[in-house]
Amino acid sequence: MRWQHLTRPRCRAKNKRNCVVERGDGEKAKRRNGKKESFFVFFPFSRFPFSPLPLTLKLRVLAVGTPWVTSVHEKTLIVTFPDRYRVLSWAPLGGGAVEAQTIINHQVNTHESPAPEPEVFMDTLAHRLGVEFPVVGLMTGVPIKRLVQKAVTHDDLTIECFATVGLSNALAAGDPATYEEHVGTINLIVVVGQPLAPPAMTEAIQLVTEAKTAALMGAGIRSAVSNALATGTGTDCVALACPVGVPAYRYCGKHTKLGELIGKVVSEAMKEGIRKATAR
Repeated sequence: MRWQHLTRPRCRAKNKRNCVVERGDGEKAKRRNGKKESFFVFFPFSRFPFSPLPLTLKLRVLAVGTPWVTSVHEKTLIVTFPDRYRVLSWAPLGGGAVEAQTIINHQVNTHESPAPEPEVFMDTLAHRLGVEFPVVGLMTGVPIKRLVQKAVTHDDLTIECFATVGLSNALAAGDPATYEEHVGTINLIVVVGQPLAPPAMTEAIQLVTEAKTAALMGAGIRSAVSNALATGTGTDCVALACPVGVPAYRYCGKHTKLGELIGKVVSEAMKEGIRKATAR
């Protein structure tokens, strides 16, 4: 991960996925069909306000050579897919079983008030960012600088997990319901590089949740209400994404390689996220 300072970025391709960006030092970088030919900076903003005047901005780019492109802008993680992907989540914006081109995870600031209408708030944010629609949007109180990004590859299968982990709102399943929320939530975005059948996507959500809970219990995180071992927080969210197409995987249990890899990558992301959340 690195910060790049750009001056007057220009995309010379009609198709933004085949983009040439001119950097401030005169060098050029390319991205072709999701494959990294050299170091690149890609703008997933179809409506980015390019200015005829000199424009300097700071953009944090996260690249691991996947078909999807990720960046952080305005305290928001942006995951942009090359085409529409299937997404299963209970996110405030675009929740349920949908097709989306972008998933965002936004750090909510204390001066923002998204609680009454989080869907409207997130939709407005997505339009302001200029991301590709349809959009699935998650919210977090965790500083985006604590974002954890983990990926695992086996043969032609790549799985990537993006995690923001907050623990001040830790709870155990079955705790008495409370209406006083603390800042702190666990958001997990998991992208699988091969199409999954609907039952496999559903079971993958279960594995993501199990891996999250196992990491919390392994770290001894306790509920802020009952002091029992925490199973999550009061506001957790999971978003699982995969390409649209003929399913390459129909099942996703612990006896499958797919299930093993999902559990592994989420466990690694959670453990690092817990370390960051508990660091003094």
